[in-house]
Amino acid sequence: TGSSLHLGSARLLCGLGPGDRRSVRLVLSLDMVGYGPTLNVRRLESAESPARIALAAARRLGLPASYLADRGLSDREEFTRGGIPAAWVEWRWTLLASACDRAGRVRPDKLAAAIRLAVAAVRAT
Repeated sequence: TGSSLHLGSARLLCGLGPGDRRSVRLVLSLDMVGYGPTLNVRRLESAESPARIALAAARRLGLPASYLADRGLSDREEFTRGGIPAAWVEWRWTLLASACDRAGRVRPDKLAAAIRLAVAAVRAT
């Protein structure tokens, strides 16, 4: 995309040949998953397949996840633009990358819920 953000995912995407890209069934970006009041699944365009898979997994686990439109603020963006089905899982909080981001603020229960959701979604594909 030419963005100075998401360089790791852009590099990974560049390393995938056409066959590798076709073999990827789902990418979930677990970004900002250690703190926040609302569990969201996000996607650029609409709540299409990757977001639906993750939301269904959340429902099966009894997690209160909802869909939230995305403006391209996650590493997931590179995969979506590269034709790979991808969604972003986050615990919504109003501040992004702020000075109060510290390891001590990470809530283990929030992190564990995001991981359980990701594992259940991947197993469903």
